Amino acid sequence: MFNETNLTMKTRIIFISVLIISIMSFTNCQNEADILQSSFEELEHNSKMDAAAELRKNVYIVTENLITNKTAVDEVFEAINKRVFGDEAVLISDLLEPSISILKSVSTATFSSEFLKALNSTNLKSATTSDYNDLLDQIKKSGIQIYWPYHENWDGETLPTITYFDGVNEDENVGIKPDGSEVLVNEIYSLNNPVWIINELESFGGDASQYRAYVQNILKKNFQMKSVNNGPGYITCNNYLSQCIEQTDGLFNGGPDIRIIRVG
Repeated sequence: MFNETNLTMKTRIIFISVLIISIMSFTNCQNEADILQSSFEELEHNSKMDAAAELRKNVYIVTENLITNKTAVDEVFEAINKRVFGDEAVLISDLLEPSISILKSVSTATFSSEFLKALNSTNLKSATTSDYNDLLDQIKKSGIQIYWPYHENWDGETLPTITYFDGVNEDENVGIKPDGSEVLVNEIYSLNNPVWIINELESFGGDASQYRAYVQNILKKNFQMKSVNNGPGYITCNNYLSQCIEQTDGLFNGGPDIRIIRVG
């Protein structure tokens, strides 16, 4: 006997099942699309990171040839000691072209000439080029720098160990000593030994030209400390010396940043 009620119920069940399957299929496709998009973005990010790490490593290989040159080491120390940079660091591009940088009063002739000789003789390749001029142009446009933690502790004679930030481990990496032997460079080692770390400018997204323009603008203003009587209800805070007693950034990713803010 034909049962219209049963047929209607079966039709509804089939319709609901098809609808559920359709929704699940759409959701699965959407999830797959999201996963693919995320994967593409991750691959693009990793590719950029790999290219940046490769360029840092190339600069490290070239600069390794300079750590036994006392004059070049003195020039790097003098450049960093100018304190025109935000950290104990100096941009490679400024060392190569001090006349058009913010290091106009610092001689880096030895570092520049020896670096270019080493770059030319090392026959390095990057992910995008093996041409000497193209590679040099990449280095000059990058924010790659020599970071010398605790440089103020240098005795003026001991030649530095050199290492670089591989983009993975912010706390330690293998370094090369002036005698060619390897050593593990970390916070403790850099505190007791001069170390050059090839890493990258953190400010302005690593854009050296933007950072240089920012520093030059500050230098033009020639800021000076002034004694100000603010009157009742105000206090003056003189900050003569600040020191971080704990590393808040990984050693290979720059030194700790100090921010002074008003509370209350």
